[in-house]
Amino acid sequence: MKKNNEQHLLFFLMAFLYSTAFTNLLELPIVKNRVQLPELLFLPIFFFGIKYLTPVLNFSFFKKYHYIFPFLYVISNLISSFSSGVLTSVLESFGKIYLFLVYVIAIEFFSQYKKTDLKQLIYTHFFNFGLIISGTILIGFCLWAVDIATPIGDTELYPYLGKVYRAEGFTRSATMLATLLLMTVSIVFYHFLEKKEKKDIFLVVLMFFVAVLTFSKSILLISLNIALLVCWFYLKKYLKYLNAIFIVGAFFILNIATHYLPIAKNFAELTKFKAQYISDKIAFSIADFDIYETCYAATKRESFTVFSRNPILGVGTGNFDTQLEILQKQGFYSPTLPIYNPHCTYIGALAENGFIGFSFLIAFLWVLYKMAKHNIFEKSFDYALYLILVSLLLESWVTDTMNFRQLWFFFALLVAYHLSTNQGIAQKPLEV
Repeated sequence: MKKNNEQHLLFFLMAFLYSTAFTNLLELPIVKNRVQLPELLFLPIFFFGIKYLTPVLNFSFFKKYHYIFPFLYVISNLISSFSSGVLTSVLESFGKIYLFLVYVIAIEFFSQYKKTDLKQLIYTHFFNFGLIISGTILIGFCLWAVDIATPIGDTELYPYLGKVYRAEGFTRSATMLATLLLMTVSIVFYHFLEKKEKKDIFLVVLMFFVAVLTFSKSILLISLNIALLVCWFYLKKYLKYLNAIFIVGAFFILNIATHYLPIAKNFAELTKFKAQYISDKIAFSIADFDIYETCYAATKRESFTVFSRNPILGVGTGNFDTQLEILQKQGFYSPTLPIYNPHCTYIGALAENGFIGFSFLIAFLWVLYKMAKHNIFEKSFDYALYLILVSLLLESWVTDTMNFRQLWFFFALLVAYHLSTNQGIAQKPLEV
């Protein structure tokens, strides 16, 4: 019975991972689109994994930084949401609580594996996951090419390129889809470099093509991971320097490319761009181009305004857009820009959860970073996990990621891998 329970839990945990690619299917009363397949899968995960929640119930929990800081972060979310008195905000905070419970169960369960078995499990499922995602998007793209509309992607106006086909899959955004590809590409490409299996490079090429179809900024981060993994295997002598140069360079490019947009002075569709991407004010001009501030820069600036008015607890999880409407009416936020979320995990936490929630979030991410950085110049798989984490942290500078289900699941796999040993905790290794 115990073995059956463990196999059931493994099944539902991996089903949770796969379901993160299908988070825009349901529309329910009251909760609307907040409850999707991952939330439904939480019920059997909790049922079969409740025994793994014992770290939350004993004193040793407070000695484990990878538990206490995310716990305090989600509790601060809940407190700030209750203080706002907004039901949707409270519901969103409860969403983070269930993600924390999945995170704990996954860590305690997967850390029982032998390190080698867990590494193989991660590769196998990330390969399958990447294949499912890529196949789904490719089918949608082919149907679009013959004028058959699908919810997987559609044509939209995009900076620099005009109207393009942009893939979203069954997620809520192209960026969310791209982060899934970022994780799978990194693991599969690492495996190709180590084992030289042709199926890996075929899938990497397919996934990269699908990532390009998202027209997401994450393409830069996927390219960064590929380049640095090549450096690990073939330019290891210079890896420490290349690692720092590439990551700092990616952060710089990410900022320039997303926060300011050069528009030709005679651009015919300027009005449409002002309704989606840029403010009504010109930041500065260069030759025949006007440089406009984008929504990324504008929302960050106004996040500090919101924080200054609610510095301790913030305005409540998910309430930033309401405050942005107020600021827009007061003339602080450009009237041409739509109402967006903070477009930054860190500064958004300041605005929505105050200094307290922000502090716990930074502490949590710092613990993960220190854990991920261990052995990266000695073990290639460790370096692949490290690159995924760093890429997600960079993505978090221009995206609100802490409600991404796949993010919490990856965090759990990262911690479990570093806590696991070559002997395993169980008498016999769990089946992969």
